[in-house]
This record gives sequence, structure tokens and C-alpha cells, in this order.
Amino acid sequence: SFKDRSHAFFARFTQLDYARAMAFITIEEATGIMLGVVRLHTSANFETAEYAILLRSDLKGRGLGWLLMQMIIEYARSEGLRVLEGQVLAENTTMLHMCSELGFQIGADPNEDGISVVTLRLAP
Repeated sequence: SFKDRSHAFFARFTQLDYARAMAFITIEEATGIMLGVVRLHTSANFETAEYAILLRSDLKGRGLGWLLMQMIIEYARSEGLRVLEGQVLAENTTMLHMCSELGFQIGADPNEDGISVVTLRLAP
């Protein structure tokens, strides 16, 4: 759970090389508790980016992941990136369904069993 994470764990999400990375964090206004984060890291050629998303488990299925994904997709488009990709556990059917609805192509990871690769083409 988020409550058990160290300061160093959260620092990894917030201390960024802004030339190649971005993160969006949702925080509960009343308590200041982090609810979720999505992070993007671009490749060396600035055409492809990998994303990672983390949500508090008790908030899954409430639209927060959808909002964070839309934010990172829009940011990637605004930066002129061509492809956004990620790895999703094959058992995480909720995330895979959301990725499909957002236009991602889904395939098996050829290097890791139980992992799906999701890819969204952002530009021609």
C-alpha cells in the first residue's frame, strides 16, 4: 500500500529529468495523500515513450486511471511523440480493457510470460 512506502519510493516519481520524463500525480485535497501517479519516459530519439501507472488499490475502477491515462496521452501528443507503450500484467484485464478503449494495440510480450505490451500510435 502507499502508506507503507518510503520517501525515497515517492521521490523516484517526482524527481524527474524534465527533458525526457514527466509525471502526473493525483493527491487527495483534504488529506494530501497521493492517490495515483502516471509517469512517462521518452526514448533517446524522442519519438517513443514508455508509461507506467500506479493507483491506490482501493480506488481502482473509479475513473482515476482513465483520467491519468488521458493526461499522459495528451502530454505525449503535445510533445510530438509518435508512440506510447507500456507493459501490463496479462491478468490485469481492467487495465487492458481501458487501454483497448483508449486505442492501444495489445499483444503478448515475446520476452516475458504473463505480460502484455500495449502500444498507442500518436502520430503518422
